[in-house]
Amino acid sequence: MVLVTLIESVYNFLWGDLLTLPLGGVTLNLSLMVIHKKNGGQSDARNVGLDAASGAYISFVDSDDYIAENFIETLYDLLHEYHTDISAVHWKLVYADAPEVPAPLSSRNVTLFQGADAIRELFTEDTYACYAWNKLCKRELFDTIRFPVGRVMEDLGIAHKILFDAGQIVYSDEPLYYYYQRDGSTLHTDCIKFFQDRLAMVTERYLFLEKLYPDMLENDAYFVDMALNDYPILYRSALDPESDQLIRHAYQKSRSILSFYNKMRFAFFSRSKALYYFIERRNCNLARYDNC
Repeated sequence: MVLVTLIESVYNFLWGDLLTLPLGGVTLNLSLMVIHKKNGGQSDARNVGLDAASGAYISFVDSDDYIAENFIETLYDLLHEYHTDISAVHWKLVYADAPEVPAPLSSRNVTLFQGADAIRELFTEDTYACYAWNKLCKRELFDTIRFPVGRVMEDLGIAHKILFDAGQIVYSDEPLYYYYQRDGSTLHTDCIKFFQDRLAMVTERYLFLEKLYPDMLENDAYFVDMALNDYPILYRSALDPESDQLIRHAYQKSRSILSFYNKMRFAFFSRSKALYYFIERRNCNLARYDNC
């Protein structure tokens, strides 16, 4: 049923009123290709789509989400009006018991983010975040970049690289992507692999960005926060000495901007990991991961 909703929303965009859609004085001939392949996970499916794509632009829609009819048109117009290689819109959470499409904003705010400021927005969900699915990218940005196969949270593995290569991104706060919330989806699955992959992706991104922006304290603070979140769940897997030192390094750099809550968590973590695990397990109901 979820996939049907996605197909219907894409169908409405492709063939709702016109078989060809005029955008900015250019008429785009739209076509749909169906690729049959063995299930290899979302990263693999996206990579196969990238390999097969022949158009000038790339956009993603997850199978349990859907889009507004003017989703691509808006992204395309933004990209060309602001002369960027990436455009993005905001999203709206929708739920199984109320999946109707909300009314669009009567007005919208558009912002152009450049350089380090564009990267900083990846650490929040206030604007475009690190998701792949609320954006339109020029195809050449994916010439040498593919999603990490076998990982969940694969968007974390490439968003910063794509954005760094692009240099800037234009963002509209109009919610034209509908992010479906359901039990059993990747972000709602209590699975150790989810947290293993997430921490691995966050670590890789942290190291990548620290080399480029060593003074970007938001990168350090985000890494500390995510490591402290995930470590209690991965406690049984142990933390290698290199990762332990990396967390301490990031903490020392970002102390001035860390919340009091994270400073307290790190104090327990640095004093005794077993004690930190016990406190977090009790406060955050981590027992649900015991049999994962």
